[in-house]
Amino acid sequence: MNGRISGSPRSRLAWLALVLIPVFFSAACMTPQPQPSTKQAQETALRQLGFKESQDGWELQLASRMTFAVDDATLTAEDRQTLAHAAQVLLSIGIDRLTVEGHADSTGSEKHNKLLAERRAAAVVDALIQTGFKPEMITQRSHGASRPIADNSSEVGRARNRRAALIVPSF
Repeated sequence: MNGRISGSPRSRLAWLALVLIPVFFSAACMTPQPQPSTKQAQETALRQLGFKESQDGWELQLASRMTFAVDDATLTAEDRQTLAHAAQVLLSIGIDRLTVEGHADSTGSEKHNKLLAERRAAAVVDALIQTGFKPEMITQRSHGASRPIADNSSEVGRARNRRAALIVPSF
């Protein structure tokens, strides 16, 4: 045989179809499934960390995970672990820019609370930098006692207001 397909053009076309159709179908089966978009993956990871959409982007109130002692801006070892985990997840999904907000309860003067909230935000920023965030990619804000999330008339409420928040800008 000389390697040529004999027969009518119609039979050659049928033979060609029999050979090529399975090849096309097997190639289609090997096509990788589309992966979720980066944005979808980021939104999923943010939700899993506890972030919620806000007017500023995605916000994580750390009050449920870590609060500061009265008139203090010191992070505990557990607080640092919480921040390290959040930072590792954020960096792994391509989020390397964020804002850290510091807050205070209503005890103390307005000036004192503003400075205290600034020190709290700075402590969180320092912990994030130690876990891989670049300093120039973090914005720091201090709100003092101006944005409570709980009633300042009780110790429980004041404790919840002694906090920090992480905000990822909208993407």
